[in-house]
Amino acid sequence: MAVRQWPMAAKLGAVLLTPLAAVVLSVALRPSEPDRPGRPAEPVIGECWQGQGLHVVLVAEMTPSEQVDCDVPHQLETVAVGRLRNDLARRGASPQRSELTSEFAGCGRTAEEYLGADWRTQHTSLLLFAPSAEQWRTGARWYRCDVLVLGGDIDSVHVRQGSVHGDLAGHGPSSDLVLGCAVEFVADGVWAGVQRVSCNEPHDMEFVGVAESAAPGFPDTAAALDAAFGGGCRDRARVYMAMSVDLMRQRDVTVGVLPTGEPSTWAGGDRSARCWVFLRHKVNSSVRGLGDVPA
Repeated sequence: MAVRQWPMAAKLGAVLLTPLAAVVLSVALRPSEPDRPGRPAEPVIGECWQGQGLHVVLVAEMTPSEQVDCDVPHQLETVAVGRLRNDLARRGASPQRSELTSEFAGCGRTAEEYLGADWRTQHTSLLLFAPSAEQWRTGARWYRCDVLVLGGDIDSVHVRQGSVHGDLAGHGPSSDLVLGCAVEFVADGVWAGVQRVSCNEPHDMEFVGVAESAAPGFPDTAAALDAAFGGGCRDRARVYMAMSVDLMRQRDVTVGVLPTGEPSTWAGGDRSARCWVFLRHKVNSSVRGLGDVPA
């Protein structure tokens, strides 16, 4: 059973952005610095932000520049806020992203409660922020995580109106965010992108789950990606399709692996990948439970 790697941006060492890809961000991400004397205000869960530098295909740096009402077009929404642990808070400078592994894990759990489901199963990226140098100097010791909704083929970041808030104990996540089925576009033999569609429409890709890796470094080659996530994604595909390994081989099932982050966020704990199955022909219904193994 083949494992497929999304196209790579070789010069940048990062996954090429698609509507299903994680946004590539630098480790120097910092929230905007409000023009107010004294200690800066703490961030609040549920705040929405307009950002700068969020409309390009590969995002190297981003700053949330203005807090807005969530009914106003925006790119970011704060879904988790916490206090830095004592060993970091006592230091003279704001921590680097790679030092916030436990904070990122906590953000993921809180984000799941806020969104109504695991952020990795939705059309979102989870971004962690620590105080800027000026905020740190005036006493800020918080960290904050924002959700960014991923966009379409041309613009990788979605400008949203309305909150991403879901309900884990009730109706679940916003239906427009849930990953499901998609159509792959190939032009002259070159991969060109994907478009999300309903699973009742013709499609040749389906999201089957999330895999995690304990690999120490970001898997930036096909071989490393297979070693890090291949086994987990194959297993997610097998369970999703209710299909034995032998039958998956016979049907030439291809499994796609797409990391949720990139090298700098990997060091900070973002060590997951979204798993997809690629179908040889378009189908008009889901392949969930299609095979020879009871669901």
